[in-house]
Amino acid sequence: MNAVCTLAMFRTVFVITDQVPSFRSVAVPLAFLIAIMGLLLLALIKLRGSRLRIAAASVLLVALMACSIRFLIGAVDWLSYLDRAEEYASAIRQYQGGDYKTAEGTVSQIDYTPDRGLCFLAGGAQICTAAPLRGVGYQRNGSLPFRLEDGMKVRVFYHDGTILRIDLIEE
Repeated sequence: MNAVCTLAMFRTVFVITDQVPSFRSVAVPLAFLIAIMGLLLLALIKLRGSRLRIAAASVLLVALMACSIRFLIGAVDWLSYLDRAEEYASAIRQYQGGDYKTAEGTVSQIDYTPDRGLCFLAGGAQICTAAPLRGVGYQRNGSLPFRLEDGMKVRVFYHDGTILRIDLIEE
């Protein structure tokens, strides 16, 4: 008898624990903002000559705008996370505690609507998520670099309308 053994490799493309924004996304731009404002004030007070002041102020104002934009992006991420912090904490506890179901197979019958969420079949199980504005976990709203498509071979970890983890099966 010849037995064929195939070893499947799993590559994690989404996990709920990676959805918590890092505090660095707010703290680092804020530190740069404070430093640049100090340098700008120092340049305007200490530098002699109007051309030198204008040049230094121009460079520092551009840096100030760039850091302000990055700070605002980080702040929006944090505020949207804080709005659903308890839901994220609950989902992470479920994932880390093993309180989930698993489906493994080929993705088919993907149906997505922004008001209803994402539904699909994988390994004979129907998996549906909450609408993107109300749910946590994997959402097909374009904010994640990975997009679930028909025909993909996956292993999905889910609990009550929340996708906690997705592994791609690579043979």
